[in-house]
Amino acid sequence: MRLAPLLLASACATAPPRIAEVVSVFPSEHGFHAVVTEPAEDLVVGSRWQVVDATGSLGLARVVGRDRTGFCDDAACAFYELELTSPRPPGRHLIGLGPLTRPLPRARLLEPSQALVEVDLDGDGDADLSLTATAAGSDEDCFELRQRGAGSAWRTVYRRCRERHF
Repeated sequence: MRLAPLLLASACATAPPRIAEVVSVFPSEHGFHAVVTEPAEDLVVGSRWQVVDATGSLGLARVVGRDRTGFCDDAACAFYELELTSPRPPGRHLIGLGPLTRPLPRARLLEPSQALVEVDLDGDGDADLSLTATAAGSDEDCFELRQRGAGSAWRTVYRRCRERHF
């Protein structure tokens, strides 16, 4: 009789956490930085973000603060300084997933099939997170982040549209 609650608790602990945002990450001579385009809100100093590339996780990065020296062509972006100690050199393409309370050690970028970004969160080889871009009329682009939930059901995390700048 006592086994059922233990099994239920164990199953809940292994479910991937919900991802609220995907950010671009790049290495620099001074560490790692994240750039957020059209941020819904600022990244919280002290929040943790899983940094992944095509070979896997580089670790949990901590947001140190806003980097005011970064330059964007578009005024609707922001740079952040990240603190990350990685056991290996980063790959060519990096993203940050978060904010998180626990690491995703088996997460990795997948070769996208029909999305801008696809991520395997649990290491089974299937996409669990998908970021797509679509045109909404002649003057807007929309970005949609979706995450696979229990079973194979997908949920929309957000859909953001912005005016195209020509």
